[in-house]
Order: sequence, then C-alpha cells, then structure tokens
Amino acid sequence: MKKLLILATALLVCGALQAQGSKEKMNPKSFLAFHAGPSLPMGDFHSKSFDNADAGFAKTGYTLNLSYGYQLMENFGLMASVFYNNNKLNNVAIQEQMEAAFDAEPGSLNGLKLDHWKWYGLTVGPALMKELAPDLYLDIRVMTGIVNANTPAITFQGQKLVSEDWGLGIPLQAGVDLRAGISKKVFVFANIEYLYMKPKFKVEYNIDELVSETIKQKMSVVNLTGGLGIRF
Repeated sequence: MKKLLILATALLVCGALQAQGSKEKMNPKSFLAFHAGPSLPMGDFHSKSFDNADAGFAKTGYTLNLSYGYQLMENFGLMASVFYNNNKLNNVAIQEQMEAAFDAEPGSLNGLKLDHWKWYGLTVGPALMKELAPDLYLDIRVMTGIVNANTPAITFQGQKLVSEDWGLGIPLQAGVDLRAGISKKVFVFANIEYLYMKPKFKVEYNIDELVSETIKQKMSVVNLTGGLGIRF
C-alpha cells in the first residue's frame, strides 16, 4: 500500500508538472494595445484648392487608438479598434483662396477661422496574424464599422457664422501592425493604417437669412502610430 501511495503521488506530481509546463508554453491568444501618433490627411481631404468642391483643407493632426486582437487559429484572427482623430484646418490657405475668389484685399479675411475636423469610431474585421520570429508578429487587417464625425465651426472676428455639425459614416480601415515582445506579456506596438469615409452633414448658416445645406465630405487619412500592449 505504501508503495502504491508513493507511486500515485509521484504520478500526480509528474502530471501536474507536465500540465504546468504545457500551460507555460501556450501562447496567449488575446492582446490589447494603446497607440497614438500623427494623422496625415490625403487626397481631397488635404486639398487646399478652392476650385475643388471636396477640398477639406485639413492639416496633419493626431490620432488615439485602442486595439484588441484575438487569434482564432494559426495565422488568422479578429481585431477591433476604438479611435479618436483630430485634424486642424489650414486657415492661411483658406483665407488666401477666399480673398482671391472674391477679389478682396490681401489680409482682409485674417479674422476668418475654422477650428478642426474630428471624429471617433469603432471598427472590427478579420486579420492575418503571422509570427515572423519568436515574440515578433505581423498583423494585416481590413476593418469597417461606424464613425461619428464633425464639421469645423466657422467664426469671423470672434463671431460664429457656422456651427459645427455631427454626422455618421461607415469607414473603410486597412492597416499593418508590428508587435515585438519585450517581456512575457508586454510588447511594443507599431502601426500604419489608411482610413476613408464620406459622412453626411447638415450645415446651417445665417447671414441675411437662415440657410440649411446637406453636404458629404470625403475624409481620408494615413495614421502612423506607436505604443505598448499586453497579451493575455
């Protein structure tokens, strides 16, 4: 009996050690990363031409992003992203273009100010997750979801001419991530992504009379971000 108890105990201990070893070798399937960086306007959104009806006059801004990923199987997973963007407008270009369009004296519209484009949203989608080396992963993802964006408020010499308006849009977001482990659970995160959307806005202004106009604005940016993440 004593020998049987010793043997059973030995088997239990060995089994526990093997299970613990297997658990330690398992890679975490989920990760969460916070990353931030510059947001570069592209195409019509960056255009400074008054002749371009889709010109956004957007300048380089910034983005804040929280990304979650889950590896469903080898080399494939799902990702979700919550983000915020803010891009100021090129007021100097706007003033110069409008002065030229209305044949006004240079500097006569210096008091004209437009504050910013901004938006926040949520996207989800599939991702290719490839292990390039131990603790080094590459993610390629295509995502969509919903964004709430706003138009800039317009003031002249401190007087508000046009209030901001919020509008919903469905974005297309595609990106490439690089995750490099610096400890068992912590990694550094680098990302480049492209986002495009065309939300609808209702713009109202009152100069001689109240006028309401519905517009769609093409908005496209390339975001370059970096940050930290955890695996769990």
